[in-house]
Amino acid sequence: MKTAFVLVTFLLIALPVHGQTRDELLQRAGAQTEKFVDNFSLVRSTEQMVQQKMDSKGKVALKQTSDFDYVGIVRVSNGVARVEESRVSKGTPAQNTGAPQLVTNGFATLILIFHPQFQDSFTFQDAPGESHPGLRAVTFELKPAARSTTVFRFKDRNFPVEWKGIAWLDPASGAVQRIHAEMKNPIGDLGLQLLEAEVEYASIKFQDIPEPYWLPRIATVDLETNQQHWKNTHTFRNYAPYTVTTTASVVP
Repeated sequence: MKTAFVLVTFLLIALPVHGQTRDELLQRAGAQTEKFVDNFSLVRSTEQMVQQKMDSKGKVALKQTSDFDYVGIVRVSNGVARVEESRVSKGTPAQNTGAPQLVTNGFATLILIFHPQFQDSFTFQDAPGESHPGLRAVTFELKPAARSTTVFRFKDRNFPVEWKGIAWLDPASGAVQRIHAEMKNPIGDLGLQLLEAEVEYASIKFQDIPEPYWLPRIATVDLETNQQHWKNTHTFRNYAPYTVTTTASVVP
């Protein structure tokens, strides 16, 4: 019997660093994330999805690679984010092995942790020891009793995932370059022991659009239960503005 596991993802004391407090950095990150919400829905891309099942020694036991024409739409309203994704197969569809697969949706939008409507759900701290040249590191952790931004779906049941992790931001613009999140606590009822996600973002320039868009480049999801281990990688390339052309005719 084939079983599908689905992950769906839909954030103080300020210390001055280089003349900028953490609150100021988070404010810039919030503004950039609002731009992300607007711009992400205006583009299409080619997505390559690599689904891997690992054996007990951490080696790849099964692997499936699929290419899609991808469009994602993000809507944020009243503290709720909705992510809709369209995937149309490109070329020859990947052969289905019949083995259980991990289905991961919405992880390209992990940046929503920094959206102004979700920042209050998280505790943020500076992590100067983790900073890289030109970037500033900030840790985050979901507050107790705060609403999770991600669920683990198994057999039509949703299990909220509590995130903690670290992100690297451009201190000048507030743009999130990379974000690494991991599950705070195991979900014992499912034997879910490990869940990690890492997303990298990059500046994408389009002809005739003055300001570059900040968009996901690669998203990796690693999940491990008591008995099984999966790793999915989503790579986005060939971004292009998404336009819809309509025609109308007048019949005399």
